[in-house]
Amino acid sequence: MPRVSVILPAFNAADTIAATLASVMAQSFADWEVLVVDDGSTDHTIASASRIAAGDTRIQLISQHNQGVSSARNHGIDSAGGELLLFLDADDTIAPEHLALLTNALDAHDAEVAYCGYQRIGSTGSALAPVFEEGIADAPFEAFAHANKVAIHSVLVPRALVRAVGGFDPGLVTCEDWDLWLRIARTGARFVGVATPLAFYRMQPRSLSRDFTRLTADALVVLARARTSDDRVAATPAHQDGSAYDVAIAAGHFVIWAATAAATAGQPVAPLVAMLPSTDFADAETDVVATLRDALAIGGESSDALGRLWEGAAPALAPLLAAIERHASRAGVARRIAYVLERDMVRNDPLDRPLFLTTVCGVRYDVAALDKIEPGSADLLHLRVDSAGAPLFTHELPLLGGLSARDVAQHVLATCGWDDLAPRVRWMQRRGTSARILARRLPGVVKRVSRRHEGRAAWRALTTEAWLTGHPDVVHGPRASAVEADVIRDATERCAAVPPCPAPEIAQRHLPAGDYSRDYWESFFTASDDPWSYDDTYERRKYEQTLALIADLNVEQALEVGCAEGHFSALLAPHVGRLVAADIAQVALDRAAQRCGAHTNVSYRQLDLQGPLPGGFDLTVCSEVLYYVQDADSLLRAAKALRDTLRPGGHLLSAHSLAVQDDPASTGFDWGFAFGADRIAAAFGEAGGLVLERSLRSDLYRIDLWRRDDTPATSAPAVEWIDAALPPRCTSHDPLGRDRGARRGTVPHAGDPRGAGTDVSQRRRR
Repeated sequence: MPRVSVILPAFNAADTIAATLASVMAQSFADWEVLVVDDGSTDHTIASASRIAAGDTRIQLISQHNQGVSSARNHGIDSAGGELLLFLDADDTIAPEHLALLTNALDAHDAEVAYCGYQRIGSTGSALAPVFEEGIADAPFEAFAHANKVAIHSVLVPRALVRAVGGFDPGLVTCEDWDLWLRIARTGARFVGVATPLAFYRMQPRSLSRDFTRLTADALVVLARARTSDDRVAATPAHQDGSAYDVAIAAGHFVIWAATAAATAGQPVAPLVAMLPSTDFADAETDVVATLRDALAIGGESSDALGRLWEGAAPALAPLLAAIERHASRAGVARRIAYVLERDMVRNDPLDRPLFLTTVCGVRYDVAALDKIEPGSADLLHLRVDSAGAPLFTHELPLLGGLSARDVAQHVLATCGWDDLAPRVRWMQRRGTSARILARRLPGVVKRVSRRHEGRAAWRALTTEAWLTGHPDVVHGPRASAVEADVIRDATERCAAVPPCPAPEIAQRHLPAGDYSRDYWESFFTASDDPWSYDDTYERRKYEQTLALIADLNVEQALEVGCAEGHFSALLAPHVGRLVAADIAQVALDRAAQRCGAHTNVSYRQLDLQGPLPGGFDLTVCSEVLYYVQDADSLLRAAKALRDTLRPGGHLLSAHSLAVQDDPASTGFDWGFAFGADRIAAAFGEAGGLVLERSLRSDLYRIDLWRRDDTPATSAPAVEWIDAALPPRCTSHDPLGRDRGARRGTVPHAGDPRGAGTDVSQRRRR
């Protein structure tokens, strides 16, 4: 008798059965038999199999009336003579070394069942990523109680064991193999794995596995059986009562998988969403992302360009995400799932064309062909810029609206600088011809530049302005400030081409020295809406840089201290599970609640920084607040109180402006407070229990991300110098400082509650 019997059920498989049998006949292991069980085919399946069997006596044909695949396999089991069984469908194939490697694994290990990796083959012949679940060998029953991560023909199993557990259940239209593996694993059978993909599963449009609604209904039956006793099998005591794993979690993952695969394949999603149990995925967002990614590949029959598949499927999956959000124990879970998934997809997409997803968009431009970016609902931009086909740079930055082509050109110029950009733009190199053309097109610019500069400096100034002018400054819909006037800083330092801007006319509001009581702040906010011009481009730029520091954090509970009127709260809310927006003034909180009305995950609390603060947060945000404590001792107490709001491993995000009081020799705002960002950062360091992870530094402010950790830091923080152009309403007296060592200007700034022109002393940090 042969050692291995291959059970091959076939129904109308005339087009594929020859390739399937050929893969068995090509085995390096020769001790096998094939039992082709025809399940009432009406095509030429029997004729095709008979012709092949005539040339190999190891192939036998069995016929039955159409009773379904489980009945056909059971018929084959009853007729098999081999010690081991392999179940191979008539449209699948196996690698030549399949039987040899699996029988060798059984011989070399104390195991009853061997399984290998497998690979799906799309209907067009494209191969998906191989699948191998190592954990099956470690805990077979628990692994199958979660999911079925094997193909039916990737498992080699003893015939006696299959018969002992009752064979295949004819009552299941699909998932009958999963049900069998669970029963076998429940007996305590040992499994050994071979990671190599030796089984190939061909995806057919009309196969039962593509009926995702039927597949899900059967899967839920199998999962329910895994949670209880099963009198069909003599189980070991450990598995007698089933798995303790929550059936709702496993069922929820399967429904999400099936609905996503169905949407990607263009099938209805509503019946599947209706099957979603009340599963809370608030603590399983990463697992859900993995489920979605796998389902997209299955539904789209491709492991490549998943972002394009998601782009097409996402609208149909809106009800699914809404259901996930509805069942979650905290707000924002569905959006964070989409954000993590989409960010990964955009990063891995070639971006041959722009990719606009729900929360993230990806754009790739050549430096010679920049264009506007209108991201729709996305609030994160992944921007790649090439030069003559070679990568120039890749940036990720938050978005609050669209970018014009000129915005993008500004960002490219600020990032590369004129010296790096000019050699990549042909007309910038041909000074003679290009100068004559520019003189005709930009006469006013040429005259202004010629009065200020000569030779190469004039050429730099001229080409800088021509570069920007040549890109349209048009955006349809809301406009972002993600690309600020960085180019102004670049042009100012490289060619001094930016004229002074007029001083603003803003009413002064002076703070009484030392009086920062609750009554004062109530009066302060009552006197004026938006007293610090939160929506100007300078503040919006800083908001985006602040959000970028927490883009990779998984934040469930967040506290914002000093939320004021909620401008930053509205931007932070979509990135966290729940947000407590706190301020000393109730008037400010009322305005914050109105501004954040669309965000149901935000609550509001009146807190004094000098009083007790709540704890247990994953993230605490403290922005433009700590200038108002009275002295160094009060600052240190506030730093410790903010530290204590964090759980171990939580993060503190601090954003404050630089002040000349900290270091008169460096850039800083010259207002009457006792300290600025550097002294505030020093206080956090002195407080203990905080480790500085990342720091964004500019000439005007610094943004620091601290981690709650009682152990000493083992590595230096990641420090990145960023550009922060002066607000456009500033007055600049000789911005190059050619006539004196320090340059001075007047800057209205959010850190200054007077909302007025504030003296700023600046010297470039080296």
